[in-house]
Amino acid sequence: MSSFLKIESPTPYALKNSSNLQNGINFAYGGTGIFKTLVDGPNVTTQIDSFEQLLKQNVYNKSDLDSSVVLLNAGANDYTTFALKNRSFLEIEQFTESLVKEKTSSLRPIHSLGPQKIAVGLLQPIGCLPTIAVISLYQSCIDLLNLVSKSHNKLMLQAVDDLNQEVGKPVFSALDLYSSFQSSIETMQKNHHDNSTLMNPLEPCCAPESAGYNCG
Repeated sequence: MSSFLKIESPTPYALKNSSNLQNGINFAYGGTGIFKTLVDGPNVTTQIDSFEQLLKQNVYNKSDLDSSVVLLNAGANDYTTFALKNRSFLEIEQFTESLVKEKTSSLRPIHSLGPQKIAVGLLQPIGCLPTIAVISLYQSCIDLLNLVSKSHNKLMLQAVDDLNQEVGKPVFSALDLYSSFQSSIETMQKNHHDNSTLMNPLEPCCAPESAGYNCG
């Protein structure tokens, strides 16, 4: 994303003591989410706490924050964890509501720390993830689970509008990852259909026969 914005990639938080932080910092930890997931790592709440600690150390000043964009992108791993733990989507509606509520609550403390431009990622089509698409032998996305993404995104868009009304100005914006993923997947599927040597976007990035469908 930073390359599209023509800026340097933010420094991973793990390298905060050995790198230049003036290009920003990335608190993300692969596999974690809003709630506790199957990966034992810092969730979003902990990541925001880490951001606050850096500000207390005067790593960034008000001018830095005024000219910065913060991206909060999380949620897909929470749904994967829910599916694997429950083996059912009977209570998915209540889970979606609680997840969006918690994600919205995470945006307020970020704004309170100073940033005035905060983007929140909408959920990608989770029915197209390799761990899900394996059900169709990687031939198609699972539409039922993509409906979960659409429901999540509808609630998140409303939450973003409510937050902007709450603060009285357009601080928060939504990054439509669903549409961008769908567009890329459809284009790549067509190319794969025309030329089978090209990548099938629903398959894992690594060799599933050696690492299993969970590999990437």
